[in-house]
Amino acid sequence: MKKTFIILIAFFFINTGFSQGIKVLYSRKHVVPQKMLDDNANYPLIIKNLLKEKKKIDYFTLIHFNNESLYYPISKLEFKDVIEKMNLGDTTVVKGKIINIGVTKTVIYKNFKKDSLRNELTFAGKNYSIKDKIPNFNWQYTNDTKMVKNITLKKAVGTYQHKVVTAWYAESIPVKNGPYYYAGLPGLILELKFAQVRFKAVNIKYLKENPKIRPPKNLQPYITDKELYENITKLR
Repeated sequence: MKKTFIILIAFFFINTGFSQGIKVLYSRKHVVPQKMLDDNANYPLIIKNLLKEKKKIDYFTLIHFNNESLYYPISKLEFKDVIEKMNLGDTTVVKGKIINIGVTKTVIYKNFKKDSLRNELTFAGKNYSIKDKIPNFNWQYTNDTKMVKNITLKKAVGTYQHKVVTAWYAESIPVKNGPYYYAGLPGLILELKFAQVRFKAVNIKYLKENPKIRPPKNLQPYITDKELYENITKLR
């Protein structure tokens, strides 16, 4: 009886803790092959300049509370170097150089109850306002696991824009969310690979108070994610 009571208490604290909120800092890195930057590469100059900017590491914050989340860039952040360990809500302070965000800026709002998202995006100097459903990534679970600072991560493979997405998620953090649009796994996505883009969670903090998440105000007429993809591919 006593053992059952302890298990129930543990279950209660775990679930009440995660029913509130979480704040995650993600690093984003673009792995750009040098051949794409060479003078003889068959890319417009604007794309080459974008690719050079994207080689920088930039950082984004994800705030998730109940059924809503907001994902936005951090324009100035002091770093000595990228945190290699998971920092679960302690008071680690990392100082150093200023990392500037790249040319692509995005503010993404997700509402899981309504299965909707909004994205205010600046790409190559042009603003876009996206309103759509949260994508279905058709996640396929694998048996692959790995440990990251005593956290067990499981691997899932999905698709987005006809390309493979590889995600590592933690079931011990039952937040079905992640960086950018990515979501829908039975745990927080801590690492993700999509084409040349790499996301990695470098800091996690649990929230007790409601941050009062609000969707961003649209700067342009709304288009869908598919229409955005078609517009951007025209630049290539």
